[in-house]
Amino acid sequence: MNKDFEIHKAAGLIIVDKKLLLEKSGGQDIYVVPGGRIEEGEISQETLVRELFEEFKITANQSDFEFFGSYIVKNAKIEGSKVKMETFLVKKWVGDIQIDNEIESIAWVDSSNSQNLKISPFAVDIVIPLLNKKDLIN
Repeated sequence: MNKDFEIHKAAGLIIVDKKLLLEKSGGQDIYVVPGGRIEEGEISQETLVRELFEEFKITANQSDFEFFGSYIVKNAKIEGSKVKMETFLVKKWVGDIQIDNEIESIAWVDSSNSQNLKISPFAVDIVIPLLNKKDLIN
C-alpha cells in the first residue's frame, strides 16, 4: 500500500451549460465527481472511458480528455483514508447521459447551487472553485 494514498481513481469533469455533473451512488449520501477506481493494468484514461460508459452509457475516447490535475485528497466515503484523483475535463462524448449501473442520482452544479447538496470535499474545495476561476462553470 502506498504511504500517500490507499485508492487511485480517475475522475471526469463533465460540463454542460456551465454546470458540472456530479453523481451519487446507491446507498451513499454524498455527490461526487464521476469516475472510478483504476484497475490493475489500466491507465487513468482507460478507466475513465470504462466508467463513463458503465455509469452514464456515454462513449468517450481518451483523446477527448484534457488533463485537469492530480490530487491526493481525503476519501469522502472512508474515514482516515486518502484517494489519488487523476482528473480530466471531458471535452466531448457520444450519447445522452443516462443513469446506469450503481448510480442513484445526478446533479448539475455550479458555484451558486453547490451549497444546497452534500458534496464531496474534493468537488467543493478543489474542483468547483478551479472551474469557476477558469470560467468553465458559473
